[in-house]
Amino acid sequence: MRFYRLEETLVSVLLGSFVSLPLLACIRPYFTLRFSCYLASLGFYHWAEYLYVGLFHYENLNFDSFLINQSIHYMGALLVSFLEGIVTQLVFPDELDIYYILENRPLIRNTLLAIGIVMTLSGHYLRVLAEMTAGRNFNHQIQTRKDEKHVLVTDGVYQISRHPSYLGWYLWAVGTQVFMLSAISTVLFIGSSWLFFNNRIPMEEKYLLRFFGDEYKEYQKKVPIRMPFIKGYSKAPKEKYDEPQILKKSQ
Repeated sequence: MRFYRLEETLVSVLLGSFVSLPLLACIRPYFTLRFSCYLASLGFYHWAEYLYVGLFHYENLNFDSFLINQSIHYMGALLVSFLEGIVTQLVFPDELDIYYILENRPLIRNTLLAIGIVMTLSGHYLRVLAEMTAGRNFNHQIQTRKDEKHVLVTDGVYQISRHPSYLGWYLWAVGTQVFMLSAISTVLFIGSSWLFFNNRIPMEEKYLLRFFGDEYKEYQKKVPIRMPFIKGYSKAPKEKYDEPQILKKSQ
């Protein structure tokens, strides 16, 4: 088991949600609506990841395929987002709830909500489309050995970004917090996601260059990553990347 007593933790979170959501619905209906949409988005993401593994890597299908326990950083970010929402609503509703702070500025508030919705939905779509386009050529963990059936996918959505599944995840993760109007979690998700992919993408591209050589070099020249300030692998010193830790993480 990757995390200590994970099942009990998840059950505790679910039971807490069963108790708190009906209470919040009575006193903070607008927050409860947004939070319910957030939970629905989380549920769809984890279900879709499990479905992908079931369709293309059935031999590896297990609890980890949900990516619920993908990393301690992800679990921590989720916990902070839940706590920020609950504390904001129950302890400092007038001081910290951006929804009500912007009550007299509906254009700004509605624009933020719209941006969050667009980012979340487009992120979902891009992530799923990328995984389905790549099929067995995509994997939740970085592959250090080339499978004989592994081919370089450069068509479809891979003509837009070299790592469309990661770009989709980034848009989705940040978009959910923008939609929730959670200032702290938005900054946290932006920072933690960037740090993760800024390490993971160069490491993955190092192996892709080993697998496909000049073919991947040409692909790098033609198609950008399209994630802010992430350049990919550029033959930096090996010690720059925490390789063992990156290879253990799923995404």
